[in-house]
Amino acid sequence: MNELFAAEPSVCKSAAELKLLLGLFGPYAGRYLVEYPAESGWFNLVVSSFSGAGEVEQERIKSLLRRARDASRLLVRKGLAWNSSDLWLENALHHMRQSPPTFSELVSADGAQGTKALLDLELSPAAGERICGVPEEYVRVCRTLLLINEELYLLDPYLKLNTKRVRDVLKAIFDVLPKGKCKRVVFVARASEVIGDMRTEVALGDFRNEMTRLMNDADVRPGFLLEYWFVRDETSRTKMHGRYLLSIKGGVRLDQGFQTQADGRRVDVGPIDKATHDDLWSIFHEGDHDMTVVDKLSVRCQ
Repeated sequence: MNELFAAEPSVCKSAAELKLLLGLFGPYAGRYLVEYPAESGWFNLVVSSFSGAGEVEQERIKSLLRRARDASRLLVRKGLAWNSSDLWLENALHHMRQSPPTFSELVSADGAQGTKALLDLELSPAAGERICGVPEEYVRVCRTLLLINEELYLLDPYLKLNTKRVRDVLKAIFDVLPKGKCKRVVFVARASEVIGDMRTEVALGDFRNEMTRLMNDADVRPGFLLEYWFVRDETSRTKMHGRYLLSIKGGVRLDQGFQTQADGRRVDVGPIDKATHDDLWSIFHEGDHDMTVVDKLSVRCQ
């Protein structure tokens, strides 16, 4: 999951083929297509490869590429070496020889040198997997969403920030955030599971201290906001069941939540499909639920 692919700019011969290629990627698929060479280079090279097509076809190509960018199907990875005197394939294979390789797969026009031709590219609809329940693996499968979103929700009924198993995972996640766009993170947990009936100023103060320490250790930017919502769902129609990393651009399902697992136990993870994402976004971002938020803490980086 969270694999990065690269495609030769001339690999597609029609707008239909480009639509097919781009449709294999994005947050709902759990894999991404990198614009290589970086920034506007790949985009322009794709458009140039259709210079002999009609005006209508060229406009379709540009529209498909723009929509793919907006949907985060396409990602820009700055700093990837590019030698303009070499062919695209030679440049891309250089990154495949790195340890670990930059890309999981290369898509080329003819499938040469171990690459995949477009028609031979067989990918599952969603790139779920079983990971070892350790902090670095949680970060690996969530990294892209951590970097490209300004706002994140960590949904887990058992998100006890004052326990080491949870704190270690969250620390690894927060160490990534300063490298991206994130300005706000919201933890959502079931009050009965994380604070029980101990809703005292002392108990909430302990959680606030942990939040402050988490932000300070990660060296987040001034203005960054961290919130902790404690909800009750015992008598509500809406329930907290699954455990997710949620953003406006997609989400990741984490069957065991945000905590390390003993003895190398493995955890099922996978991208959230669009229907589930839209439902969760409506509940937790837009407030379309009947759960009760019994306490809410917030800490802002000064």
